[in-house]
Amino acid sequence: MLRLLIAFPFLFAAITAPAAAQPPDRPTGAEFWTPSDERMTFIAAGISFPRRAGAVSFNRSIAFGQRNVGLDNALIYASDDRQMIATAYVYHPGLAHSGLAAVGGEAFMRAQSGHGFRLLASPTVAAGGHAGVAIRVDYAGFGTESEASSAAYLSVGGWMVKIRVTGPEARRADVERVTTGLLDGIRFEGAAPRAAEPVELVDCPAAGPARPATLLAESADEAMEDAIMSHATGGPPAVPRRWCVSSRRRAGNFALPILRAVVDPPGEDSRRSVVFAFLTDSGGALEVAERHFRNRLRYALMHHGTGQTRVLGSWDAPPTDAQIEAVISGTDPAGGRARATIQYQTSGDSDITLHVVPPAPAS
Repeated sequence: MLRLLIAFPFLFAAITAPAAAQPPDRPTGAEFWTPSDERMTFIAAGISFPRRAGAVSFNRSIAFGQRNVGLDNALIYASDDRQMIATAYVYHPGLAHSGLAAVGGEAFMRAQSGHGFRLLASPTVAAGGHAGVAIRVDYAGFGTESEASSAAYLSVGGWMVKIRVTGPEARRADVERVTTGLLDGIRFEGAAPRAAEPVELVDCPAAGPARPATLLAESADEAMEDAIMSHATGGPPAVPRRWCVSSRRRAGNFALPILRAVVDPPGEDSRRSVVFAFLTDSGGALEVAERHFRNRLRYALMHHGTGQTRVLGSWDAPPTDAQIEAVISGTDPAGGRARATIQYQTSGDSDITLHVVPPAPAS
């Protein structure tokens, strides 16, 4: 269900990439899970996980964020000797896409590791008896201890499921068995998972310097159109498979990629993602959505976060990397002003708040 609200315009605050550390007394979010002797079930999405997988067993649940509203959750597993840790995340980003989540996850893992960090394998695998729905990635040399690590990503409606397992390199086989156990043991009692959507990273096409895009005048109709399109699909109908790394922006100790889609010219009445800049490893990103509608081509900037999407400015061309950075840093308040906000709920309902006042009807 959609609810429409009208609010005064406000500015998009500057973003920092790494998430703030959670306080030690953070909520557990236990009210969003149904426990049994063998499983933990996330009620809102009907997704359940086994209490034990390989060498690890369920330890506790965690709720992330300043408000415990059930949109950012995790189960923590540990081995008896605490050398191996596994985490099963279930969260609701503005754009649930397994391929982009995998690219962003690797960028943050690489930033936390030394030169020995390397990718071992990245197959598309089954989860919970559904073939080809998860992207699994195995790494060596993760973190300061050069540990073995595995990750898996899959999307279920508007929800993302992310599995992370880490342990000593000497116990790589155990790490991989735990990952397999969690993927095999997951159950989908509500919506079925979508087919995996792997992203192919290629070299950017040779091109001269791009001209800065021009910010278009605010339009209440277009802001609402973009908000409804995002809500109705859980993300853009078209996320291209082939992307290139246009640049890497510094955010503290992180070097985060700005991706540009390698696509053909737009067709009739299309909406597809053409730029993606990672902000966090839990769904935070800026997305530029190409909108070709009613014989007009424009590029809408969307700020995705956990549980929320903000529709920002629209441009006559894809914003350059420098313009994207200006919105992120807050030095372009006009481009970063929110035109509409979509607030997601665990029930599947959403509120759309419009920050651009519609023009008064002609007398």
